[in-house]
Formats: sequence, structure tokens, C-alpha cells
Amino acid sequence: MNIDQELLDRVNHLADALQNYESLGAYFSPVMNDRASLEYDTKATLEEAILEIDYIYNANGELLGGLVLFCYGGPTISVNTRRRIIKGTWGTAKYHRPYKDGVGLDELVMDSAPY
Repeated sequence: MNIDQELLDRVNHLADALQNYESLGAYFSPVMNDRASLEYDTKATLEEAILEIDYIYNANGELLGGLVLFCYGGPTISVNTRRRIIKGTWGTAKYHRPYKDGVGLDELVMDSAPY
């Protein structure tokens, strides 16, 4: 499998996981063995899988959403909850797609904002 296909698969897998709780446990937290092989921890939670959240505010100080980082380095995958887009990059490969939040990611971002 090449990097473009691997990135596509990982972004699509995250999109599937964010749609329902059944897929969520099977996705988070991946442990890298090598590029083509992932081992999944089914007890991991959404909060444990998030590496960082950058909050997005408008000029009036209203919270609009967040950029949620799930993995970085190879590949880097983040979710923009304001635009409802998952973005993945890996070297020169880039892929993005919309997602449906069925697990409360948007709510988690809004509730965890510092102000």
C-alpha cells in the first residue's frame, strides 16, 4: 500500500469512527507497529485520543469550534469542528473529507474551551 492510499484509509477510518460509538472504540488509540499495521486499543476514549485542541474564536470572542489534532508526524490528521472537515497530510500526500459527528466531538470541544 502506498502512502496516498494509507492516508486515505486513515482519514476515512477516523470519519467512520466519529459517526458512531461502535466504530469509536475500534479506532482510538492506534499504536504504530509500522506504516501498514495498526493495533487498536478498544478501551481508549475520545478524550484520550486527542493530542491538542486549538480553539477558533471570532472577532467578538465567540467560540466557533476547534482544530483537533489526533495524530502527527506520519501521518498528521486533524479535525476542524467549525467546518466539519477531517484533514490528513503525509509527506506530499494530502486528503480531506467531511465528517458527521455522532460521538460528541463538537460538544467536547465547546465544553472544554478555556473561556
